[in-house]
Amino acid sequence: YLAGMLAGGMTRSNTIAFIGGIELPPIKDAEAAWVAGARRVNPAIVARSTYLNTFDDVAAGREAALALLQAGADMFHHNADQAALGAFQAVKESKGAFIFGANLDQSALAPERVLGSAIIDLPRAFLTVAREVRAGSFTPRVETFGLKSGVIRYEANPVLEASLPEALRTAV
Repeated sequence: YLAGMLAGGMTRSNTIAFIGGIELPPIKDAEAAWVAGARRVNPAIVARSTYLNTFDDVAAGREAALALLQAGADMFHHNADQAALGAFQAVKESKGAFIFGANLDQSALAPERVLGSAIIDLPRAFLTVAREVRAGSFTPRVETFGLKSGVIRYEANPVLEASLPEALRTAV
């Protein structure tokens, strides 16, 4: 959601793109949050997405990103594991496009093109559940972790953070 807010505020084309590995509920949820965040700050957003049916095909990730660039996208997010490396490659080679990291800080993949990363701290999630088990208070359920839990966080790329409008940074 926070990455989407930045994308919505920074886009010049009003077109954002999401590349997913396989169309699974948590990946669709991530896409929906990305789009909702973008539309919060820019209701004119056009959201495009593609699913690769693989998490491993770097060439497919690159081809998907190139097609989305051709369709006018200038802000990208992903949940595609290794396949996303192709998207980073395509964005690095284009002028004026940016991409957000997913699951870990991916700013090193394209320091001048990654505005920030949505990070998941899986060990923290496992420890949270393990503490409940240890305390005897665990009940089987689907658990959704958000920003308050500390399991999910947004980290800006320090190389580009100063180039973001102050009002947008404050909102995020």
